[in-house]
This record gives sequence, C-alpha cells and structure tokens, in this order.
Amino acid sequence: MTTIKRKFNFKLGADPEFVLTMQGRKIDAEQTMKLALKGKPGFKITSLNSGGGYEVEPFGNIGWDNASSTAEIRPRPDYEPQKIIDNLAGMFKEFIKHMKLCDMSTLSEFSSVGGHIHLEIPKADHLWGNEKINKIHRQLASFYLPLMISENKTNLNLRLKQGYGSLGDKRIENIFKWQDGSDGYTLEFRTP
Repeated sequence: MTTIKRKFNFKLGADPEFVLTMQGRKIDAEQTMKLALKGKPGFKITSLNSGGGYEVEPFGNIGWDNASSTAEIRPRPDYEPQKIIDNLAGMFKEFIKHMKLCDMSTLSEFSSVGGHIHLEIPKADHLWGNEKINKIHRQLASFYLPLMISENKTNLNLRLKQGYGSLGDKRIENIFKWQDGSDGYTLEFRTP
C-alpha cells in the first residue's frame, strides 16, 4: 500500500485536550502528571504561555492548559499532516508507559474539552483580511459540521455554555517568532 504524502506551504499545529480519570472520576492533570512524570527519562518540564507540561523529544509537549485540571497534547507543528499524527502517536506511546493507573477520555462528561487546529499564517500574508480568514474558516467548518451534529448534545451544550466551540469560533493568535525575531501568527480553528 502506497502512502500519499501531503505537504502544505505553511505549518499546521494542534492542541487536543483530554481528561485523566481514575475509577470513573476526573483527576487533576497538572498534579497527576507532575507526580507520575517527575524525573522520568524523556520528559523535561516546561512552562508555556498556555499552561505547562513536559517536552517529549522529538514529538512535542504534553501537559495541561491554563485550567490545570484539563490535559493537553501539543504535537510539534509541521508542513506534513502525517508528521503531526506521528508526533501525537509518539507522545501518547511514551506517556501511557507512566500513566497506567489512569484512563484518558476526550468526552466532555467531566469538563468541557476540545482542541484546536492552528494554521500558520505565512509571513508574507501576516495581514490577512477578514474575508480571507472567514473563507478559510468556513471551509474548515464545513468538514467539522458532520462531527458536531453527531456530538452528544449534553456535551455540546456544556461546551457552548462555557464559551467556546461554536461553529464560528476562531481567532488570530501571536504564538511564535520567525527566525528574524518578528512576530508569527496562526489562524486558530477553535470549533472542535
């Protein structure tokens, strides 16, 4: 079987969220990870603007977002979607070796969880207009709509009530620096 490699002229990124549970109850991601991963080879503690976690070379970062109870995995961004998937798999493989007492869930039963897709705005296009941003967002949303329709209605309502995850949810975010030190931006698709 031949794998078709897709490559974009901009980087893609993601930060899917999940919850850690033990015996059917949600447990605090930050506290649990700090206890389970402290001193483990391959896990280097880091602090980020969006929370904290552990750098897992060469795959990315796994940790917690600004709400320390929610876990988040941040694969290293890449031009090829398959590399992002490989980074996710590599991090989870290492992570579960040390988290055997916990289960992981992406259901919003315990809290509102989601995840975002980041599209690097090419440097030459750092001043994308609203029309271009809205067009890209509509295209992404059209692929997500069938998933949103099939989502558990209670979970969907909880997520929407907490203020994010609507079909129109997006933002431009300054989250990195280019090699010359200038600000780099992403279009963050926040619907999932």
